[in-house]
Amino acid sequence: MAAIIVAISGKKTSERIIMSLTRSGYPPDCACRSGAFLLRNMDRLQGGIVIVSQRLSDMSHVELFESLDPSFFMLVLGGEPMAGDPGREGRIRYLSSPIKFIDILEEIRSIEDEKQRQKKVRAKGPRKRTVEEERLIEGAKLLLMHKEGMTENEAHIYLRKKSMESGDSLKDTAEKIRILYGV
Repeated sequence: MAAIIVAISGKKTSERIIMSLTRSGYPPDCACRSGAFLLRNMDRLQGGIVIVSQRLSDMSHVELFESLDPSFFMLVLGGEPMAGDPGREGRIRYLSSPIKFIDILEEIRSIEDEKQRQKKVRAKGPRKRTVEEERLIEGAKLLLMHKEGMTENEAHIYLRKKSMESGDSLKDTAEKIRILYGV
């Protein structure tokens, strides 16, 4: 389970959220009312979820996010994304008023699922190409170099670009290049 930090400026609201989280099996690891206190105590935690009000006693949630370690997600209570705020790579989530506690729990679970998915993707790493796929890609690059006068780097960039534009794999794009040139 991810570390949970409650950073709410209002004392009563903060206490209600802490009690509800604890009863639901998500006891907070830290509770505070100021961004400075949170940032000082964040070092002992290895990532997690910061449940925060839009404004703390000393900074806004945006200012806090700018100083937050990338391993933390932020759940902003009672707020809406500002114009032009893309959600900072999905690491900021907003719950608008009126807030139900079940919504907070659902967001916590959703963030934990996302963290697990990211962990699996990082552990898995990129898929290795087979020798046959490598040969096919190299052959397509050689064709582009010979027929179009490209360098190897230009041919590789061209293949990647066409692959992304069409939504095909690099291998499929290389096959299309070979068919186009009749090889």
